[in-house]
Amino acid sequence: MKSYILKEYALENQGELEEAQLVSDTSLVWAEKVKKPRAVFAVYASRATLFRRKANYDEALSYYLKCVELAENNDLKDLQAKAYGNLGIYHMTRRQLKESEEWHLKALALREKLGATHELCNTYENLGIVNREKRLPQSP
Repeated sequence: MKSYILKEYALENQGELEEAQLVSDTSLVWAEKVKKPRAVFAVYASRATLFRRKANYDEALSYYLKCVELAENNDLKDLQAKAYGNLGIYHMTRRQLKESEEWHLKALALREKLGATHELCNTYENLGIVNREKRLPQSP
């Protein structure tokens, strides 16, 4: 399954989004068969990012929220923080800065509690981007 996710990621980064979605569809079938929460989370997160890049925001949000639910229901704190941060990025993409900041702050609080140093750096960077965007003039 990891190879499917890597292939999807490579295709996505090459701009081959439709091909990436076909690979993602296959990895979703496998993930749901094995029923391992971390594997399912990886596929959901990957699909959410793919749909966000395709500007299919409703589908992206659906998968980001599935990530939150899966992580919370299985008490996977590291994945909860990741899901919160991903939702922050999603809302940033949509220019929903208040929501973005709220999700990043949730990620920050959990990552501080976990002592997740590397992830803390990413979260602070994302919060910095949100704050910078809040100060920029809005285009009509």
